[in-house]
Amino acid sequence: MTIVVSGGNTAVDGDYIVQTFTSTDLLTISGGTLTNVDYLLIAGGGSAYNRGTYRAGGGAGGIVQNFNISLPAGTYPVIIGGAFANSQFNGQTAIRGGAAGFFQTAGSRGGSGGGSTVAGPTHKNIPAGAGIAGQGNQGGAGGLGGFPQGSAGGEIGRAHV
Repeated sequence: MTIVVSGGNTAVDGDYIVQTFTSTDLLTISGGTLTNVDYLLIAGGGSAYNRGTYRAGGGAGGIVQNFNISLPAGTYPVIIGGAFANSQFNGQTAIRGGAAGFFQTAGSRGGSGGGSTVAGPTHKNIPAGAGIAGQGNQGGAGGLGGFPQGSAGGEIGRAHV
């Protein structure tokens, strides 16, 4: 019996068949259990703050990876979070990036945390958002020195295996 897989966009890359989902859809498997499945799930990034002189970057979306799993015949929802939202597949969730901090507000926690900034004329650094363990990193720290300063957002995501 032949195993048939549908949903998303299908491409062949050497010995691999790649199903890519850029929006919420269903992955359907019929004809048997699909084995040796690897997947990468990425959430949407966090919002940046870019008003006036206070600027910081949003964190990168969290990353979840899984290798060499089996998926029995059936239908599997694939939720693609897009901007500022989580993504989900097979019981796992990639957490959206943290929102950027602004003025006297810290960056928020997320897949990778939102970047921080400095507080007004005091030049006090405001904390960056924490990253989710296994999915990303803490956001970038606010710049030191002159007024005003902002920062980059969360650092590159880290895979969860």
